[in-house]
Amino acid sequence: MRVLKEEPGIKILYETTELIPVPFNITCEYYGGNCSSYFTEEHDAPESYGYDPAFIPSGQVKINTSESEDIFFTIHINDDTYNHLNQSSPMRIHAFDSDYPYQNQNTPMFIESIETENRYYLAQSNGTNVFYFEFYRLRREELDTSFSTLLGFNPKYETYNYIGSDMQMIEYGGSSNIYAKVTIGLKTSVLEIEKEQRARTILEVFANIAALYGITFSTYVLLFGVRVSKPLLDKCMAADNPSDD
Repeated sequence: MRVLKEEPGIKILYETTELIPVPFNITCEYYGGNCSSYFTEEHDAPESYGYDPAFIPSGQVKINTSESEDIFFTIHINDDTYNHLNQSSPMRIHAFDSDYPYQNQNTPMFIESIETENRYYLAQSNGTNVFYFEFYRLRREELDTSFSTLLGFNPKYETYNYIGSDMQMIEYGGSSNIYAKVTIGLKTSVLEIEKEQRARTILEVFANIAALYGITFSTYVLLFGVRVSKPLLDKCMAADNPSDD
């Protein structure tokens, strides 16, 4: 049980790549108004929480890391009755990695923070707010719970891909019908890999026990002689049939 509860070490590696996928989807929540006309798809959400539409690119969208490429989004307000001075709540965006498979599943404990880490708020000002969203990719390889992995034979890993991000805002002069602009860019093309490693396996524990036994037995023989290392039956037979010498 000590092996199962042991805190493993983490080995971090770095790899470079030419193409990095952009976040799989970007969600927006707009409290107090219907913004479904600005998006191609809308997810169901309770009315008390507003609307939760999503921009989902068709196919795999990638950014070439050898060139300075960004993706721009402009949010237009087409409602003539809208007044940005009376906005009660901001829009919210939430970015996911394209290889992030567990939006609707039990999220691994070590990346529960991504549910809030890549979530930002957009708001309109007298000018045009331009939000610069930069992301970087991370991958974690976590040892599974199979028996062969616990033994130490050819360990298997569960792979989790996720992103980290930062966002800054700069205000420019612009049209009042533009709510905000969002620029998506790559912060670094270096992929950080976190690989879980165990300091002990079941085989190593057995090996340490055998080594400890060997040292203890050798010390005992050295102190009390070779005869004590013979089986008990041999000792009794030797006592019943003493040597003529």
